[in-house]
Amino acid sequence: VCVLPGGTPMVLSVRSSTVVGDAIDHICNNLSINGALERDEHTIFYVIENENRYCPLSREEYLFDITTELDNHKKPFYLLFQRTSWVFPVNMAGNQLYIDVIYHQSLPDYLDGFLLLMKSNTLPPHEKDDVAYLGALQLRAADKNSLPQQRDIKFVIPRNCHNLDDMRIAQWTNAVQ
Repeated sequence: VCVLPGGTPMVLSVRSSTVVGDAIDHICNNLSINGALERDEHTIFYVIENENRYCPLSREEYLFDITTELDNHKKPFYLLFQRTSWVFPVNMAGNQLYIDVIYHQSLPDYLDGFLLLMKSNTLPPHEKDDVAYLGALQLRAADKNSLPQQRDIKFVIPRNCHNLDDMRIAQWTNAVQ
């Protein structure tokens, strides 16, 4: 089993001759990623939970070799599939699983502020509108039907936007409504 961003498990049919590249191709088929170059943007990692260790696997490595070695060392692990480079644009007309995977992989980076390019401690009005709109969509996706509270806003607005020169959490709360 390989875990997709968002926690969705993907069962892999593995034989002794299965290499990581085969598993990536299998998952990409399920995500409707057909081009060979676009498939190369994806990687499988093994994650050792109690050590917080996160290691990319080479496309040529045999999956049984990796999993057997980890099992022999009694390491609790899981396999994680991720997009690791972003040359090709995101296909928003893709299948629902593809969209979910991209969303759940991108969300932590967005909320950590890595996807917003800020030259100063402010944003142009159209970007503030976009951030507020995305925050409202996130609250709606979380089934928050009541008016948002300031404590909710901190979880849907990027961290680097919490204390802009001209926008604080209270203003974001009003903007997200």
